[in-house]
Amino acid sequence: MFSELEDDAFRIVKRILEDGFPKKSDHPEHSPGNMKAEVSDVDKENYDMMVEIYDACMDMSAIEETGSEPLSLILQDLIDIYPDNNSDKSWFAEANLYFERLAWGTVLNIGPGLDDMNPETLVINIFPPSLVTLPANHYYLDEKVTAAYTHAIKDSLFAILPGNTSDEEASTRAANLVEFEAFLARAAPPESLRSEVEDTIELAPVLGLDKLVEDQAPEDYDYKNKELITAFPEYLTNVSDIIDHTSSRTLKDFFLWQAVSAFSGKVHAPELVAYHDFKAELSGLDPSATPERWENCADHVKDSLDWILGRFYAEQAFSQGAQDFGEQIIGEVKKQYVTRFSEAKWMDDETRKLAKNKLEKTLVQIGYPKKSPDTADPKSLKEYYKGLEITSSFFNNTLALERFAARRSWSKLSKPADRKEWSMSPATVNAYNNPPQNKVVFPAAIMQFPVFDAELPSYVSYGAFGSVAGHEISHSFDDSGRKFDETGAYSSWWSNSTIDGFEKRAKCFVDQYSNFTVPNPDGGKPVPLDGVLTLGEVLADTGGLKVSYAAWDARRKEHPDKSLPGLEHFTHEQLFFIFFGMWYCEEQRPESMASQVVTDPHPPGMYRIKGTLQNSRAFREAFDCPVKEPTCELW
Repeated sequence: MFSELEDDAFRIVKRILEDGFPKKSDHPEHSPGNMKAEVSDVDKENYDMMVEIYDACMDMSAIEETGSEPLSLILQDLIDIYPDNNSDKSWFAEANLYFERLAWGTVLNIGPGLDDMNPETLVINIFPPSLVTLPANHYYLDEKVTAAYTHAIKDSLFAILPGNTSDEEASTRAANLVEFEAFLARAAPPESLRSEVEDTIELAPVLGLDKLVEDQAPEDYDYKNKELITAFPEYLTNVSDIIDHTSSRTLKDFFLWQAVSAFSGKVHAPELVAYHDFKAELSGLDPSATPERWENCADHVKDSLDWILGRFYAEQAFSQGAQDFGEQIIGEVKKQYVTRFSEAKWMDDETRKLAKNKLEKTLVQIGYPKKSPDTADPKSLKEYYKGLEITSSFFNNTLALERFAARRSWSKLSKPADRKEWSMSPATVNAYNNPPQNKVVFPAAIMQFPVFDAELPSYVSYGAFGSVAGHEISHSFDDSGRKFDETGAYSSWWSNSTIDGFEKRAKCFVDQYSNFTVPNPDGGKPVPLDGVLTLGEVLADTGGLKVSYAAWDARRKEHPDKSLPGLEHFTHEQLFFIFFGMWYCEEQRPESMASQVVTDPHPPGMYRIKGTLQNSRAFREAFDCPVKEPTCELW
């Protein structure tokens, strides 16, 4: 069902991008026809810029005619940074900065982020990249994967680089590059450190962090007198050591390969087929099955002009009624969490009081941003994207959008943190919890028929969307969210006895999910889930379902539901759980599941249904299971 909702959302986006500027609307609060002329003109300008990005992406004739030339120019820029006669590594900092200007982390990620001790303030954050190039760092330990990856690099990188490289030399350089990436993947120890910027710079001078910060930070930002948060500070020292012991040739190849990896999907380059096929097979996808071009281009617009698209998406697919119904469900789910806190015997009174206070202060944002920018206000949107220059070139637009994103991100350093700002487009079928800001966000696209509709019996929306609402709120009190207080500050606000009670109950979930397996795509021993990796999501699924059911059960006593035609043989209780199950119902290839269980904290859909329902007393009672006791229970 999740993928079907995504398909529905994309069809709406396609209609927005291809049907022309809307003259009227069924939603008067968003309709361009109800705006003053001067505002409507700005609205049209915003719309035209969005469509220009889409049209440039859709112009395959121009993209094919241009071929790999735009990527070759990027590669030449990098080659010019480090001429072959440069035996030292002074060029490394310049190459690192080149990618940072494109908002692309290579050996590290750096940029503005919330101060975990004072979430109202933005500071410079440094942390290792979550991934190097492969979709999970453990793949660097898999000889079969690294052999295939090395082969893909040999056949792709050295096919697109200028000059002639012998097959033997290409194989050696590709192997050295993969070995370097493997060292990076193993370089981060589990620590964090707060320090002065200049002290951090000294940990790895070769990275040129002083030049990078000075180049990217606003002119009025005195970084030398600011604190900087470094996640895994030893990583910087480790990386510096790895670079010192790696040849300049391999380091140069690493940056060249990073450019190919970053922009391979933005050019028409037959030379890169081997890399595209490798990525597809590693992800469990059919390399020959490619999405339609309009889907790629709609996704490109959603990622780049998310707020302008969000304004027109809300105009097409959201309403005040949906806003009100969403607030009703989420409000009732929150009330049920208060009850769960009161009934949780493993929580002491002080922690229980603080949990209720945190829940009360949780910011709930629904539909679309009302600030930073206000997506219903064309002038606010125009100001937000000020300085962005769009042309008819798909590749040049990609670079312009990346550079704009980097500049905008770094510009925040001179401003206070903005709690009202979103990090997900209204056209995205998803939701999220932001612990450092103590808020939950539900974009318009996740609040759609058939999982959310005020006109349907309430067991539909409470079973599907309500469980998602409960899921996101649960993250504020799981193994990670519990470390952030009501202001979003990183804080130890749970008592030791409460932590002990939590961990004893959490172990049951870890053991339960560690016993689930998925088929081995190679035909070998089934692949088990990692119960530690999935714990936060599993607790959220189980808790979210429980409180959503309780919210629906309380509501139906005053507002009884009707049966749906053709489903009269199910009780309303059973239908609640059926619509919950619909949300996660999916069909996955074995390769995809095997990849997911080692890379994704979310279990495969089959276990998000099976495991969660095993832990639901209400489900067992609704379907008259012989054993009514849930397997595991927290709230």
